[in-house]
Amino acid sequence: MKNLDLSDLGKGEIPALTRHFGSILAECAAVCLEEQGNYTGVGLKVEGDYEELFKLTLPEVTQQMRNCYNDREVATEHGAYGVAIMLILSLTEYTIIERSRKGTAFDYWLGKKGDNYLFNNRARLEVSGIRKGDDSDIINRSRIKIIRLIKQIESIPTFIIIVEFSKPKSNIKKL
Repeated sequence: MKNLDLSDLGKGEIPALTRHFGSILAECAAVCLEEQGNYTGVGLKVEGDYEELFKLTLPEVTQQMRNCYNDREVATEHGAYGVAIMLILSLTEYTIIERSRKGTAFDYWLGKKGDNYLFNNRARLEVSGIRKGDDSDIINRSRIKIIRLIKQIESIPTFIIIVEFSKPKSNIKKL
């Protein structure tokens, strides 16, 4: 089982994440996981176009973090970004190079690790988080994202990652 340390998001090594925002994503993921009774060492099962089992290492959750990320919708969204970014880094040849703007139907631009990222070797990442759901919720959410993005596919690879926090699971589709 590979280790996925969410604190790595805050190292400042990802082109489109500052250390501070990366730490926020890691903290949100930890808060979402802990609320569901999951702590450091919990397994994250990855299914779909990638199959893997990870052991998660999480920042220690404090009451201050719970108070800060009390908006469940925002915490779930940001926590899912954090997990999805770590999965992209671990499972693919891509890294996060730019946050996409509202209205584009996806969340991040990806570039191949080590490239200059200037319009070459780009891909897209769309992320969705589910605080507590089951396999059918994950499949339905993925289906909705695919339908929305299929019109824009062109020749640019697109990754859709759904993160579920209660049983930690992630579904990855590459279009």
